Amino acid sequence: YIPDEVFICEGVEDSTIKINDKRFVRFEWMDNPGLNTNSFQIIDTGTYWVEATGKYCSTRDTFNVKYHEFPKQFDKIVFCEDDTLLVAQGRPSAKFLWDNGSTLQTRKIEETGLYWVEVHYKKCFDRDSFLAIHPRLQAGFEFTQCPPIVKFNNQTDPREVRFSWVYEGNELSTSTAPILNYPIGNTSKIDLIASYGLGCSDTFEVDLSSIDFVPHPIKYYNVFTPNGDGYNDCFHFETLVEECTDIYWIVYNRWGELLFESETLLECWNGRDMKTNKLVPEGTYFWLARYQNKNENELSGTVQLIRD
Repeated sequence: YIPDEVFICEGVEDSTIKINDKRFVRFEWMDNPGLNTNSFQIIDTGTYWVEATGKYCSTRDTFNVKYHEFPKQFDKIVFCEDDTLLVAQGRPSAKFLWDNGSTLQTRKIEETGLYWVEVHYKKCFDRDSFLAIHPRLQAGFEFTQCPPIVKFNNQTDPREVRFSWVYEGNELSTSTAPILNYPIGNTSKIDLIASYGLGCSDTFEVDLSSIDFVPHPIKYYNVFTPNGDGYNDCFHFETLVEECTDIYWIVYNRWGELLFESETLLECWNGRDMKTNKLVPEGTYFWLARYQNKNENELSGTVQLIRD
């Protein structure tokens, strides 16, 4: 008379079970023995019984009441292409309602956002909200060089994105904007791979053969004439690369005595001993320069001082 399992809608109070067999004239329900009616309102899940009495016989029927179960529709969705087509799950006779008012079982998603779908089955319905993410990855970077150091400026939107910097098939770094000791003058390529989730990625590649790498970014002259005529009166360094301004340099004589030292490209040696401020004689002097963190990439040479 009553199925072994009866399904009701969770959160819906009007869940009524009814016996339509006219052979029975008296009914007794488990939760309400004094209720003599062929219908009974169920307010919770569990095991129930009903005893029905007719003119010649009586019977007791036991049944289990359960909630209608709706399948989980979607977790967080990440899609890589321009759009993705979602298919809601439900019983064959279920009906659907999406956040945009569509009643189809499918819904096309094109943008990142919060969406929902309702599944309706008989008197029951369930709403499932979910987040859809379209990362729209577009990898890109610029870089500056102070050989052999290259600083990479990552121009990719970094939100929840993983990065991989690859050179000749080897991963050099996974940081957002690495500073790398790069093989200057190489003709290979470097790739930035930006990835999101399990399947979305974009690659930006730079062909190093098209880059004019400067092997030594410091320019200097080997003769100067500190005679006060306003031309070539100082020995100094110039940088060939805008990013190379971090320098330490010294000048000393043949006996190793320090005559001048500086930590900037803005200063020059005017041919005087910095301790006594006296003019040093004409001749050959030695210099040493360290650039890039002031303790790397050492250069050395000589300069001829001529006063005439």
